[in-house]
Amino acid sequence: PRAFDDFNHLMEIDSENSSYWHMRGLLHGRLNMWPQAAADFEQCVDLGDTDPVDYIRRGMAQASAQRWEDAIASFSEALRREERNVTALCLRGRTYCCYRKWAEAEADFNEALRWDPRCEEAQAGLDIVHIPHLPLPLTDGVEDPSGTARQSSMSGDRKNSASVDGGSNNGDDASRGSGRGSGRGS
Repeated sequence: PRAFDDFNHLMEIDSENSSYWHMRGLLHGRLNMWPQAAADFEQCVDLGDTDPVDYIRRGMAQASAQRWEDAIASFSEALRREERNVTALCLRGRTYCCYRKWAEAEADFNEALRWDPRCEEAQAGLDIVHIPHLPLPLTDGVEDPSGTARQSSMSGDRKNSASVDGGSNNGDDASRGSGRGSGRGS
């Protein structure tokens, strides 16, 4: 799209302006170009933008590119900067679900509910954590991402694995500006 040309031109003029990188990252995300979006948000952070929203958006792009550990680190950094950020807690919890780290996900969703007892995303996350999880169709002794060996799907072991569809997130729930981070507790 022409917008890329416009942002690229602006970045040639002032490559140190994190807003240009941020806006291009949003555009990459809207077009499902997740590695490029992650790179743009990483540049925002590298330029010294310390807004938790940039870490959240970077984590969202990383998670969408299935870079689970990087996404968890980005959401954790957002929480280091603003511990009551319910959006970051829910997104990190969702990423833990994708990575099959159920205890960590449950802790994040519970913490989100502590700060915002009406948070529907956190409650939905807890519902996912508490369902019986079928094992992946792997052979005996293969380790899942959480580091625990599992039995084959024929064994009937129903804990520690299942695919979680965290849905897509285009960045709207972590909007920039004075109303950002909707769903956050105060």
